[in-house]
Amino acid sequence: MLFVQCYQDFIYNLAGSMAGWIALYLLTFRLMTPVPDKTGTLIPATLNLQSLGFADLTLSIFALLGITCKLPQTIEGFINSFARIVEAIAGKFGSK
Repeated sequence: MLFVQCYQDFIYNLAGSMAGWIALYLLTFRLMTPVPDKTGTLIPATLNLQSLGFADLTLSIFALLGITCKLPQTIEGFINSFARIVEAIAGKFGSK
């Protein structure tokens, strides 16, 4: 039983960490894409800060949680909170 629990923790942390590193790579790729200058030529290896948006914020949070191995716990927390909301709504409708 202890082996299964350790194996499960290893897989969760491995998957979460890999997802975090992939998100960091995607964020770096999005920020380091070449941008055209005024003449239209592409300037390589410069930070493309003009295209920062909500997706980049999401990627950075996902990368931070994944690399620190907190991604599985965070996703589990969201699922549990959603389940509690559904139970509370069902309890209000079921009590009438």
